[in-house]
Amino acid sequence: MTQLQATYDEHSGATEALAILAHELRNPMVAIQFAARALRDGELDATRVEQVRVAIERQVQRVYRITSDLLDVTHISTGNFALRKERVDLSTVVLGAVDSCRPTIEAGGYTLTVHLPRQTLHVEADPVWLAQVVVNLLENSAKYSEHGGEIAISVERGPGEASIRVSDQGMGIAADAMPHLFELFVRGGCARSSARAGMGIGLNVVKRIMQMHAGTVEAYSEGPGCGSDFTVRIPCRY
Repeated sequence: MTQLQATYDEHSGATEALAILAHELRNPMVAIQFAARALRDGELDATRVEQVRVAIERQVQRVYRITSDLLDVTHISTGNFALRKERVDLSTVVLGAVDSCRPTIEAGGYTLTVHLPRQTLHVEADPVWLAQVVVNLLENSAKYSEHGGEIAISVERGPGEASIRVSDQGMGIAADAMPHLFELFVRGGCARSSARAGMGIGLNVVKRIMQMHAGTVEAYSEGPGCGSDFTVRIPCRY
């Protein structure tokens, strides 16, 4: 690759990323603006006011999620933070992440099944960032699942490692998307809509966090319509 080609590719990638960001932020802003005008101009009954309130809240949550993802990847990429590793119970981390995702699970009508080991499973990790890994994987499964779909998360112990597996029966992942699934701003899979697909940040953050924990993440899907499985593994020395 020539220097000119490299410069062009870098510029093209940055332009595409900005276009994705603009698109992802514009849609909720338009919805919020429309809702605000309805409140300002219309004589709305109590039912309609509640509908508008819910719509505003939903769009604000979407903007918050986008900005949070951007901050996560910025912090990780620039190294402007340090892991605060400690001995943590993996089941406690997972349950905390599940609680954080409860609004998404309930809003989508998903059935979430949680399988935890009977014995305490300790790992050396930053509990905040490890919980973020689980949150991102659960949110990803929700994005690519139909309303009311089934999502499962399980924690297991293996030889010298612990694993967290998140699986769903959703849209699945196309074979040609699999090699690029964890790249930044790549939106793989078969989302129900572009609005649900997100910016392609969450899985990249998962990969980076696991690398910093000397761990791994891998994905598996038999293809479109066949659901997906994501498994993260982290060293377990206890």
